[in-house]
Formats: sequence, structure tokens, C-alpha cells
Amino acid sequence: MKSILNPVILALFVLAIGQTAFAQDTIFVTQPQATQAAPEAVPQADAQVEPQAAPQQPAYQAVPQAEAQPVYQAVPQSAAPQPIYHTSQQPAYQAVPQATPQPVYQAVPQPAPQPLPPQPKTNERRNSFYLNGSLGLDIPYIYYNHRYYDFRSKYEGIGIGYIAEFTLGFLVRELIAGHVSFGFASFDGKYDIIEMQHADADTEIDGKILTLAPGLTAFPFSRAENFLQGTFIGAKLVYGIIILNMPGYKTTEDLKSYFTVGLSLEIGKDWHISDRANIGVALRWQFDNICSGDEETDDYHHEHDMNSVQLLFRINRR
Repeated sequence: MKSILNPVILALFVLAIGQTAFAQDTIFVTQPQATQAAPEAVPQADAQVEPQAAPQQPAYQAVPQAEAQPVYQAVPQSAAPQPIYHTSQQPAYQAVPQATPQPVYQAVPQPAPQPLPPQPKTNERRNSFYLNGSLGLDIPYIYYNHRYYDFRSKYEGIGIGYIAEFTLGFLVRELIAGHVSFGFASFDGKYDIIEMQHADADTEIDGKILTLAPGLTAFPFSRAENFLQGTFIGAKLVYGIIILNMPGYKTTEDLKSYFTVGLSLEIGKDWHISDRANIGVALRWQFDNICSGDEETDDYHHEHDMNSVQLLFRINRR
């Protein structure tokens, strides 16, 4: 009986040793080497537990940052043991909220204000009131030819005097001015008798004239950059009243008043003394028809005219 048990015990002992060796070989073959070094090994428990599902992926939470990148730290996993034959689980990372950086303000030095450069003059032409005052020399030439039936008188004379004038109006685009002038002239001189019925005649000239004259003055070279700048031309219709004596007897004063209608033309030049004020000179010719008030017939003829040359010094605003 003892001889029979010994082989059985020996066989069981060999079988036990074989099972043990087989188990050890299985452990070394199925345990894979980690392909990536883990940042921090997670300790495993010795106890055997049920196999878990596939390894959990790291969970991330978006944290709004101004410009900084999120910082991650390892979060230890559950202490539940893993089977010894399973690949080691990678650590999970969770975004840790960072403090939002606050902007830093710094005073920026401002440059010192620079004075504005002088602005160029605009080329736009302007409108303005036109005011002018003139004072000058008046040289009239008087011609008289009178016939009434057989009575004839013919004479002429030249006088000299002064003239004063004031003008107001409106200047359009610095080019043309419409205005009204008020003038007064006084002159003296001598008549030359051509034909007269009596020889004892007074040849003294004594005349005064008051005029109202609407007209236009043009400044075609107001923006010229040469000597023509300030040159002007003008024209007026002249209405007036003249008080004038005619040759008579030396013992008789023969001052009479007449209504006159005429025309004047002038040319001159102004120079700027400020932005709007100007001084200048003008040369003018003025014609006045002295009306007798009598109707012209075959038996009556009356011709009485005055032509004046005037040299004026003027100051104006425009």
C-alpha cells in the first residue's frame, strides 16, 4: 500500500510544481512593457477586482483667458486596483483656471501742440459794400450859341475850380460795382465873345453845379499780379442843376439856373492800403447839356453845353 501511495504523491507534487511554473510563465509573457513613461505612477492595490472598461480619456474644461495658455496638472485616479495584466493607465489632466491678467495703463506723453501754419488766402471772390470819396480839380469848357430871329449870341469860355463827390453802392464778386454818386463843383473863368449884339459885355464866368449820377465801375484786374491790379473804368448818367451866368452888361448880374443831363466816363487806378481800404486817382471826362426849356423852331435855336475834364484823388472801401 505504501508503495502505491508514493508514486501518486510524487505525481501530484510534480503536477503542482508544473502548475506553478506555468502560472509564472504566463505572468511574464502577458505583462507588456509601458510604451510611454508616465509622469507619475499610480499605485495599484494588491487585491484583485473586476476588470474595468477602456482607459478614461483626460477631461478638459475651457477656461477663458486673455492671452495666457491653460496650465494642466495631473489628477490622481481612483484607487481601484487594475488587473496586473492590463496596461498602466495614463494620468488624467484637468485645466486649472488661471487669473485673468489685468491691463496695465501707462500715461503716454502727448506732444506739445504745434501752431497752425498760416492758411493760404482763399481764391473765392467776395461781395461787399462800395464806398468812395473823391476830391479834385475841375476844368470846364462852356460853349453857348443862341439865335432868336435876328438876335444872335455866341461865345465860349474855360473855367477852373474844384469838385467833391461821394459814392455808395455794392461791389459784386470784386469785379463790378453799381453805385450812386452825389457831386458838387464850383468854377470861375473867362468868356471869349464870338458874336454878340452889344460890345459892352461882362465876360466873367461864375458857375456852380450839383449832380446826382447813377453808374457802374468795373475792376477787371482786381486779382492781377502785375501793375494792372487796381485799374478800373466807370461810366455814369449825370443829372444836375447848374447855376451859371451868361455874358451881359457890366452893370447887370445875369445868373440863371438850368437843368442838365449828361454822361461821364472815367479811368483810374487804386492801391491797397489794407485788406479793404484803397487810395487812388481817376481821370474823368464829363459832358453836360444845359437845357434852356425852350422848344427848338425855325426861328429859335439854342445850344448850351459844358465839357469838363476832372482829375480826382479818391479813397474807397470795397
